[in-house]
Amino acid sequence: MKGYAAPNVLWEIRRERERQIAKGYDRKHDDEHKYGEIALAAAHAAAGNGTPQWPWGWASRPDLNMMRARDRLIMAAALCVAEIERLDRIEARKAEVREPRTAAGSLD
Repeated sequence: MKGYAAPNVLWEIRRERERQIAKGYDRKHDDEHKYGEIALAAAHAAAGNGTPQWPWGWASRPDLNMMRARDRLIMAAALCVAEIERLDRIEARKAEVREPRTAAGSLD
């Protein structure tokens, strides 16, 4: 397909997520958010200042207005990845509780 750039876009999302992690928004930080705040941040980033409130109490994020819409969407997608990974960790922990393993790694 002419002009198809998904691999580049996916790389940009990965790079943005790595940037977020380098700034301290890592697994430990993300796991502290239990009420959908990361998903709300993604929605806010995607819409720019068109949403009523940034999830962490700031009335707005003026820097989002200075970003291109495409760059905001890359940021939002990386935040979605962070939220999906957080939810996956929750499910993995629940599965470990339901299916405890022995020291050798096999099921009892």
